[in-house]
Amino acid sequence: MDANQDEDCIAFSAANVRAVQSGSTWTVLDGSRPMLTMKNRADANKAVALIKKFNYRYQCVVGRPIVAGQGMSYFR
Repeated sequence: MDANQDEDCIAFSAANVRAVQSGSTWTVLDGSRPMLTMKNRADANKAVALIKKFNYRYQCVVGRPIVAGQGMSYFR
């Protein structure tokens, strides 16, 4: 299912999603675009596994700008 025109979504390919260490945190990337920041490797790998398992294709947000600790994002 494609993103609805009323949704604020960015398309990505689950095949390109990976986790990399970024200083003391881990970042889930779509190619080179940061998607999520996690506190540890296990959580980052879990997020990557779920994105791939469910073959999510969109990361959507509610409200902008997204500021750390505020707003909400979801995957579809």
